[in-house]
Amino acid sequence: YDKGWKEAIDCIVSLQKNGYKECNLILAGDGEMLEEFKNKFPSNKYPFISFLGFVSDVLHQINCCDVILLPTYHQEQLPTFIIEGLFLGKPVIATDIAEIKSMITYNNEPAGTTIPLVNGKPDVKKMYDAMLELTTDKTKRKNCSEVAFNAYKKFDYDTFINQYENVFSRLIAENKIS
Repeated sequence: YDKGWKEAIDCIVSLQKNGYKECNLILAGDGEMLEEFKNKFPSNKYPFISFLGFVSDVLHQINCCDVILLPTYHQEQLPTFIIEGLFLGKPVIATDIAEIKSMITYNNEPAGTTIPLVNGKPDVKKMYDAMLELTTDKTKRKNCSEVAFNAYKKFDYDTFINQYENVFSRLIAENKIS
């Protein structure tokens, strides 16, 4: 499953076993592996893992979280989940693929942590370390949250429109389009 759910679950189970009981994992979305994961990690044995399935109000779910996690290894160029998290000022832990690193960066400061892929999958050790750090270091989490709000500005509608107008104005001035 290319969303990295298995790796995220491995990390949260390890965090729980190591005494970080305040850590919970909320997995939203449906897909071919949802039922398999629900059966393998039942809520009576893993109460710190929630499988929501399809969610129509994603912003509400994101807003309930301290940190967002996208351990995908699917080549998503500009994942809207990241943009939604930034909009709400949420620190981000995500795989370092496509444009995610630039999406979560503002003035060379990251709004969280990107984790590398190892053999095509998220590096579980680095993901664990990032989850632990953003769980236990409230100052870091607060700083990442502030960066997230600023990083979101790149995706603001008015900013997008201005950028498109600038590109088209430049192309017209260079006689590349008429």
